[in-house]
Amino acid sequence: MAGERQGVGLRRRKGVWRKGQEERVKGMEKILVVVDMQNDFVDGALGTKEAVEVVDRVAAKIEGFEGRIFATLDTHEQNYLDTAEGRRLPVPHCIRGQKGWELNGKVLSALEKKGYTAVEKGTFGSVKLAGLIGEIAEAEAGGICVELVGLCTDICVVSNALLLKAYFPETDIAVDSMCCAGVTPKTHEAALETMGMCQIDVR
Repeated sequence: MAGERQGVGLRRRKGVWRKGQEERVKGMEKILVVVDMQNDFVDGALGTKEAVEVVDRVAAKIEGFEGRIFATLDTHEQNYLDTAEGRRLPVPHCIRGQKGWELNGKVLSALEKKGYTAVEKGTFGSVKLAGLIGEIAEAEAGGICVELVGLCTDICVVSNALLLKAYFPETDIAVDSMCCAGVTPKTHEAALETMGMCQIDVR
């Protein structure tokens, strides 16, 4: 039984359950959420080579996207080490106003060309982001569909994907796996599997 359930999750990730999705999203307001593509997560305090590798793909994704774009910014203050997160991850990062807090240059350039809404967040998932997307959903008679990209797959991407799925259970929510990177390749894959099991479309 456990093997069967795992197989269902794997098939979901491979897109077997996406039949007809392209038809459903026609006429919907498309939303792209770019999660925490900040210097500290790319090549700074918490950067990885995998994060560096996705920068160009994320920039290209933004440039080719037609719809509304949100970009989240992990935002901490000078007292970060005194917070609950800081005590568990004692690596100061994304401190407001510092270079590491700023968006990666290539990603920022792409965002500025297309136009975007910045959303600061002090923790992994953003309730504010959900609220802003909810306002769009209420105004769009044709519905919405949401896609997420960014960093880190296993922390802030999965947190926001699951939060949005909880707020909008009937909405098509997807994650572009080629435009995400995790803390490690193993945890990246684990997060993708978790999202797939929660009926988020992993592309």
